[in-house]
Amino acid sequence: MKLSLTTLFIAVFSLFLSTGIIAENPDLFALNLAGSVETTSTNQEVCVKITAQGFKNIVTAQWSHKWDPAVLQFKEIRSFNLPQASGGDLNFATNRTSEGILTFSWNTTDFANGTTLNDNSVLYEICFTAIGQDGKFSLVEFSNSPRAIEISDLNGIITPNLTSGRVNIGQSTGGDGLTINIGEASTSMGEEICIPVTVNGWQGLTSVQHSINWNAQQLQFKDIKNFALNTNFNLTFGLTNVDKGEIVFLWISNDPVAGDNVADNTVIYELCFTAIGDCETTIPVSITGSPAEIVASTDAGDVPLNADNGSVTIGSCQFSVVAAAVLNPCPGQTNGSINITVFGKDANTTFAWSNGATTEDLTNLAPGSYQVTVTNGQGQKVSLDSPVSLNDNGMQLTPNIVDPQTSSSSDGRIELTVTGGSAPYEYLWSNNSTGKDLVNIPEGSYSVTVTDANNCTATATFAVSLGIKVANATVNSIKCNGDNNGSIDITVSGGGGTYTYKWSNGATTEDISGLAGGSYSVTVTDGASNTTTGGPYSVNEPSAINVTSQVTDVANQNDGAVNLTVTGGASPYTYSWSNGATTEDISNLAPDNYTVTITDANQCTTVETIPVQTAMLRVSIVTQSPSCFGSTNGSATAMVSNGASPYTYKWNNGGTSATISGVGAGTYTVTITDATGASASTSGELSEPASLSVKTNTEPANGGSQGSATVIAQGGTPPYTYSWSPSGQTTQTISNLVKGRYTVVVTDANGCSKIATANVRDNNDIECYDGRKVITPNADGLNDNLIIECVEDTPTKLRVFTSHGQLVYEQDNYDNTWEGTDNGGTPLNDGVYMWVLDVRLDPNDTRIYTGSVTILRKLN
Repeated sequence: MKLSLTTLFIAVFSLFLSTGIIAENPDLFALNLAGSVETTSTNQEVCVKITAQGFKNIVTAQWSHKWDPAVLQFKEIRSFNLPQASGGDLNFATNRTSEGILTFSWNTTDFANGTTLNDNSVLYEICFTAIGQDGKFSLVEFSNSPRAIEISDLNGIITPNLTSGRVNIGQSTGGDGLTINIGEASTSMGEEICIPVTVNGWQGLTSVQHSINWNAQQLQFKDIKNFALNTNFNLTFGLTNVDKGEIVFLWISNDPVAGDNVADNTVIYELCFTAIGDCETTIPVSITGSPAEIVASTDAGDVPLNADNGSVTIGSCQFSVVAAAVLNPCPGQTNGSINITVFGKDANTTFAWSNGATTEDLTNLAPGSYQVTVTNGQGQKVSLDSPVSLNDNGMQLTPNIVDPQTSSSSDGRIELTVTGGSAPYEYLWSNNSTGKDLVNIPEGSYSVTVTDANNCTATATFAVSLGIKVANATVNSIKCNGDNNGSIDITVSGGGGTYTYKWSNGATTEDISGLAGGSYSVTVTDGASNTTTGGPYSVNEPSAINVTSQVTDVANQNDGAVNLTVTGGASPYTYSWSNGATTEDISNLAPDNYTVTITDANQCTTVETIPVQTAMLRVSIVTQSPSCFGSTNGSATAMVSNGASPYTYKWNNGGTSATISGVGAGTYTVTITDATGASASTSGELSEPASLSVKTNTEPANGGSQGSATVIAQGGTPPYTYSWSPSGQTTQTISNLVKGRYTVVVTDANGCSKIATANVRDNNDIECYDGRKVITPNADGLNDNLIIECVEDTPTKLRVFTSHGQLVYEQDNYDNTWEGTDNGGTPLNDGVYMWVLDVRLDPNDTRIYTGSVTILRKLN
């Protein structure tokens, strides 16, 4: 089966995230959307798959597709793979497919989490009937028009990487095709070796894919080096299965029509391995069609791809010895073993071990240190880099025993922990259980035998006895906050012998007293060293008596008062005031200090002293904010209490009356002085509504009266009213419009107004602020200037940048005269430049449009 190149290109993006082949490219971590590359015949149905990589927590998405309607005739949408609900969450607009235009919009059904899809998921398929002739093709592009490309996740708007799909009609068999040569090289065992990959006949190619295979048991993949192709995100290596001896190579040209040329005998990259196979072995490295089929393509179709396979030869091995397998003996036994591997041995090789043995491998060994000297038929001698140490690593069995609750229950258990030996372990208990732990057992004695991977064993016996019980605890809590008179009385049963006690506060008696508030636990141990715990027990402490007071100061003779609020302690409360009162609140007070003693139901007391003073002059401001942004119809009125009239007023804006009016937003401060000369100041803030701003959106008139215009208002004070001219309509959206300009006055609830203009265009008009893609400033009067539509209508500012972000040209109120020069008038080098256009639709609505332009002075 032939794999779609674009589908494969997107699929292998994930490989780079783990392999780091081109990790310097940050866009590989973003959302990637791609159309597949398909080949078909005239009058046949073909479907372009729209796939996604990095589709994580997406909330909304919209874009447009465009294709050549002379080559492809739209048929239908299939295989939609996004969750959708009723009510307009999914929309494909197919009314302009005869023009080669399809729009798409969607939003998730889960706005809290968004929608996440597996990498390489097919979002949907666009199906066509191929109506072009053999040799024709059409791109299926992502487009910003008529519906802008806009995608958001849980964090806001994101920018995707987009790869157009393509449909080729017919096949090409022209040319001798492409030859890829994998080099040959020799190395030694354990060494790294790189072999070159060379190409011939790489002329006008738009895409290449194939697989590379080798024996992974003999060559271990290490790296790919020295790329010689223009990658620009389009060269990928699928490295997921390198441990199986498999790489997928995919390259796609940046120019889908002209393709790329590479000089003959160019080394496009090097494959690097570590030799791990046998000595004197040749391992083929081959170009194959599995899993990715061998394909090379031009604009006209596929061309032959010829493979000249290579190999890596591992030479003679150096005479050496390593310890291949070591088995430690069981405790007290002699069943250890050592197996060695000798490289470069011959039929006359001999072995001399430190324990006197002369065999290649050793068995029936006790713990100790072992070294071997190996001698070949030529008299060469080698030894292990270091002696092999065999250890008596016995197993230790540690139980955690939970005793049963009663003599008749079976809710005890033994949780076993094994250390030492060699995992995995096998278990055999005296009750024939074979699990690591014993559960649901009554009191009794239980034995276990544990066998490790070396067949060594360890045995232990554990006693499960009836547990000690701590019951009937009596807790006496504290009367007053801060006291230490709590106590705990417990009753202990079960177990055997004399009990000992250890409390969490350090006490060692059965019962404890003189306690502060808090939590207490006890550990009880019987004569057989069995233990249990009691608690935790909570000694409660009441909250402190808390008193808050609201004081009314004396404004005129003896009219002061104190209003108490009491919480905490234990209600009800009694009160004893220094002036003889016994009520909670007191009134008719002269200026003085008043002391109250409060007693709760537990006879806990607290004492508070509260001052009552002469009332101060009190001032406040009542404001009326301006109705519109920037208007001066606000007011502020000073309110005064206490003090002696008459009062005088002094505002920070010069006003001298109680009310100032005809003022705008801001902070206003007033100082009021009474008849006794006492004064007080305060400030008030007058706010204003947000500035009213409006903008318009339009739909084209389509050569008649099918146009519409919608005004969008923000700021001010909703709701808004609308007045259009010359139509006279009063709705937010007006329709049945012919091509032309329409003016709307938007008025908010406070009578603030704003004017905006809508420009209704025909559908065949060039989109405003679209610019030429290529200019040829060679003074021939043809295509010399960067033309951007509609710039003559509104104030603008143009900036031009290199592909590295360097600003090279800028102009206010751009007039379509730029000829590819810098700010000094020096011609710029041929290449691609980015431009940014600021368009000021009104003082509060500036929009930014961007594009790219290629300068071509030399066409050959």
